[in-house]
Amino acid sequence: MKKRIFLSIVIALPLLISVGCTMAKSEVLPPSTSLLEFLPAVTDRYTGDSGYLHVIEKIERESSAETEIARLSGEVKDNSPAIIVDDFDFEIILTVDADKIVQTYSGSRLNESNFDSLVLLKPPLEVGNKWTFTAKDLYGSKWKVTGEIKEIDASGDVLTIRHSTKDGYYEERILQKGRGVTDFLRVLTFKNESTFTGYHAENASIATTEKEIDVLKIPVAYYNLILGFEQAWPEYVKQENDDLLKFISEKSLAYEKIKAVSRDANTAIDFVRFYPYEMTEEGAIIGVKVVEIFKTTEEDSVENKVLYQIIIEKGVAKIVDFKQVK
Repeated sequence: MKKRIFLSIVIALPLLISVGCTMAKSEVLPPSTSLLEFLPAVTDRYTGDSGYLHVIEKIERESSAETEIARLSGEVKDNSPAIIVDDFDFEIILTVDADKIVQTYSGSRLNESNFDSLVLLKPPLEVGNKWTFTAKDLYGSKWKVTGEIKEIDASGDVLTIRHSTKDGYYEERILQKGRGVTDFLRVLTFKNESTFTGYHAENASIATTEKEIDVLKIPVAYYNLILGFEQAWPEYVKQENDDLLKFISEKSLAYEKIKAVSRDANTAIDFVRFYPYEMTEEGAIIGVKVVEIFKTTEEDSVENKVLYQIIIEKGVAKIVDFKQVK
């Protein structure tokens, strides 16, 4: 009798192992179709402050039963006409599984996340959805990071996602179906002073409060001039520095308007990003229309359409006037 019981166990074990393997295989889930839509399918150029430029030159895809990987490779360039440096290679890897997109990257000059690996997005894809994870910063320190979907456009094709830590640091991205990250900004803090840095896709469109507009590629000198002006505005209003004035021609309407501004820290709002959408030239005056986005201390978005008028003064682009437009 004992021999029969032992034999039954011996026979049953392979069956149990076989059933276990079958069950394990049935638990393998494919990559989320809703998340796959947010992987980039086109290459682009991305510009930022101080002549920053990176170019995605190639996108490679790798598939398995559980994951889909998009491998983005390209070069970081300095497109400032006054500076010549070598280009630097970078790679961004986006991995999609059943319930998340994970981003990792390499490239020392790439203006990207403070964290080596980031849970970029998790479902459900709805405003207010939050997720937390542990990540290492560029110095090897571990942080608890919270991701949150802040905004979704009416079509559901464009998400605004924020990743933040308890010390006040945050980075924010606009993620678009078929294009991946089109806009990125992060907070830089030095000696209790904060500013933003980031990048924006040159070929993109955004939904404004009125309609969707096409983002216009403009010469980098004008782009950096407006970006510098926008970034310096909050600090000027807070009475902390006068860097704003270096972007303006001294004998101009812009200078008079800035000098008339009431410098009250209580009214200061933080610059987020801007999008050029029209450029004209009339004689020596270059006109650039932009959509600019700020945030109040209550985290409300403020959107303006502004016309900047620019001249070249001793070889340097300067703002001579600015005004809101419809």
